Amino acid sequence: MKSEDQIAIHKPSRKQALLFFFISILLAAGVIAWTFFLNKGKLVAEGPAPFRMNAGGKQIVCEKSPCIIELAPRSYDITLQKDGYYDASQRVAVARWKETKIAAQFEFIPKVYDRGDIVLPFETAPLKSPFIDMKKFENFPKDVKEALFSASGNFAMLKLGRERYIYDVQNRAVSKIDVPLNAQLAWIGEKIASLETNEENEEKQILFISDTAGKRQSNASFARPLKNPAMFGSPLGQKIIIRDGGTNAFYEIDVEKQSRKKIEELTADAVVSRWVGKYIIFSEEEKIFALDADTFEKIELGAADAENITEIKPGVLVFLSLNKRDSGKANLNQTLEEAVEAAKKETLSEKSAEKSVEKTPEKSLFITEFTIENRTLRTLAEIPLKPDEIIHRLTFDANSGNLFFIKNEKLYEVQLKAN
Repeated sequence: MKSEDQIAIHKPSRKQALLFFFISILLAAGVIAWTFFLNKGKLVAEGPAPFRMNAGGKQIVCEKSPCIIELAPRSYDITLQKDGYYDASQRVAVARWKETKIAAQFEFIPKVYDRGDIVLPFETAPLKSPFIDMKKFENFPKDVKEALFSASGNFAMLKLGRERYIYDVQNRAVSKIDVPLNAQLAWIGEKIASLETNEENEEKQILFISDTAGKRQSNASFARPLKNPAMFGSPLGQKIIIRDGGTNAFYEIDVEKQSRKKIEELTADAVVSRWVGKYIIFSEEEKIFALDADTFEKIELGAADAENITEIKPGVLVFLSLNKRDSGKANLNQTLEEAVEAAKKETLSEKSAEKSVEKTPEKSLFITEFTIENRTLRTLAEIPLKPDEIIHRLTFDANSGNLFFIKNEKLYEVQLKAN
C-alpha cells in the first residue's frame, strides 16, 4: 500500500485540456450571445418623424417612423423629444423576444407672434377671421357709433341716432329694426332679444325674440316691470339672462322651452359680464366664476379678469392669469384648488421679496387653459407687460384654430397647433 506522499497527482492530458478550453469558450460565447444578442426585446416607437428617443441611457435619432431600438427585457422610463413640442415621457415594460409598441403623441408648444397694428373694419368687429386685416365693410353706414355683432359675426346691430338697424355682413345689406325706442336689445345667438313695455299695460314687460329678417314672437313676460334691466344672450342661441336692477335678481329665460327661472346661485353681489359657450361668466367678492347654465354649478376660475375669457372647445376655457399655473407639462394634473393655493403662496412670497428687494415694474400675464371636466390647468404662454401695457379682447378663432389678443393697439396671435 502506497503512502500519501506516494500518491501520483493526475495531470490532464493535452486532449482533455483542449476539451476544457473549448467548453469554456462555448460557455463564454453563450453568455455573451445571451446578454448582448438573445436576451432582447424590441421597443417600437411610432410618431411624426423626425424625433429623438431616450431609453435606458441610449438616445437615438428617429429619422423615420416606426423607430426601433433593442433593449434588455425590463421596465424603462422612455422620453420622446421633438423640436417645438413638449417632451413626451412614459414608463414602458419591454418583453423578451417581443415587440413593445408606443405612440409618440407630441403636444405643440404654443407660440406668440406680433402681428403689428390692429386692422379691423369696425372697432368692435370680432377679433377673428375674416375681420382681421379687413379695412372696411361695403355699404356700412359711415355715421355708426355703436355696432354689436352676433355670436357668429355674420350680423351687426347698429345704432343710428334713435333708430336701430341690422347689417348683414355677408350680403353687405342694411335693414331697419322696428322696435320701440325704449326697448332693451341683445343678441341671443343669431337672433335678437327685445324687452319691451306693453303698450296696453305699462306695468307689464314682454320679451320678444326676432330673427334678422324681422319675424318675431313673444317669449316671456313680466307682470312687474324690471327696473334698469340688463340682458345677456347666450351665443348658443338657447337662453338669455336678464338682471332686474331694482332687486338685483337674475332670471334665466329658455327661449326654446319658453320657460323662466330665477337664478338663486347669482346673488345680489354678483356682476355678470358675459357668456362663454354655455357658461355665464360673473364676478363676486373679487373672484371670477363660470356658472353652468344647464346644471347651475358654480366654478371658480382663478382668472385675472372676467372679460378676457374665451372657449377653444366645449368645456375648455382659456383666460388670463396673474400666476403661472404649471411648468410647461410638469403640472398638467394640478387641480384648480392646488393652483389657487400655489398662487396664494407665490403672492405671499412676492410680497416678502418686495419688502427686501426693489423689484422691476415689469410683470407678466399668463394665458391659461382650464378643462372644466377634470379641473386641470396649464399655462399656454407668458405675456410680458410694461407698466403702461394692457391686454384685452382675448379671442379664439375657430377658422385658424389660434388665439388673438390686443396689447396696446397691436394685434398678437397665439399659435396653438403646428401648421
